[in-house]
Amino acid sequence: MKLNYLHIRDGFYYFRRAIPPRLRYQFDNKREFVISLGTKDRRLATLNYSKLDQKYDSLLKLAAQDPNFIGATEFQKMAADSGIHSFPDDVGSLSVPELIELTGKNLDIIRSLPSNPRIRAGVLAAALNSSVRLADIYDRYKVITRDKDLRRTPRERQKAQKPIELAISEFVVAIGDLDVRKLTKKEGYQFRDKLISDIESGKISASTANKKIMHLRKIINAVFQADYPELVNPFEVKAIEDTEKGRRKPFSEIEIEDITEKLHSNNVNDQLKAIMFVSMFTGAGCKELALLTSSDIVLDADIPHIRIKPNEFRTKVKGGGERHR
Repeated sequence: MKLNYLHIRDGFYYFRRAIPPRLRYQFDNKREFVISLGTKDRRLATLNYSKLDQKYDSLLKLAAQDPNFIGATEFQKMAADSGIHSFPDDVGSLSVPELIELTGKNLDIIRSLPSNPRIRAGVLAAALNSSVRLADIYDRYKVITRDKDLRRTPRERQKAQKPIELAISEFVVAIGDLDVRKLTKKEGYQFRDKLISDIESGKISASTANKKIMHLRKIINAVFQADYPELVNPFEVKAIEDTEKGRRKPFSEIEIEDITEKLHSNNVNDQLKAIMFVSMFTGAGCKELALLTSSDIVLDADIPHIRIKPNEFRTKVKGGGERHR
């Protein structure tokens, strides 16, 4: 990470960023932002630097726009980057000193915004009225974990995303489209209880139910770690006990003979038949076989074999399995 605006003075680190001359009138004619990072430790200064860099970058971009063409998305981003606090639902239970402290913090932040009244009002309104839904969490999760998609094909991305989208939809229908930041383990266990009912009625297995919870826990964990480290993941709940754990039962000889006979008599093309027969004898999956190249097929060895390894069609291979050489 470049630290263009990190400076040291009298042993302490500061964030200093110049304000373009054409924008200075929006910041009380200041020439630059100067914020003490409150430490002599470069490592700690670097940690604090990134948030300030993001905040003041957003500030300057917002100030450069025509206020009449700034939309809700920009206001929401600025509210998040600047750190304006929304009031809790039970605001009436807060003491007067707590209310004054919260209001004072927001006023200080508002004063740091561009001086245009519409911008200040828009950012404050976005902060006070904002809520973070599961759909928002998922959008943010995809940004945070986008490196995972670098080596995925469009089909692989779709397969990875579909179960998460289904879990989100199911939670919203069962529990509600709530602000995720206000969810507690109570809602997590309510969803767990709903899934147990589905298991009892035979709709899904315990394994499938646990995966639904896992998908929600995974996306929230990634976003909370990045954006809300002080919050507790509401889906850190007890796993549903699975009475059907274990390997799938192998095919019996009778079943194998029946499958083989049907393959021989089927009218599918020879290539598909070949893939299915090779799969039966090697244990390789159909996709693994379809992505083989000629160099992956070794016929002149003492024991003829195939190799499942990265090639021009396959960018990665699962590790640790006996089948993968």
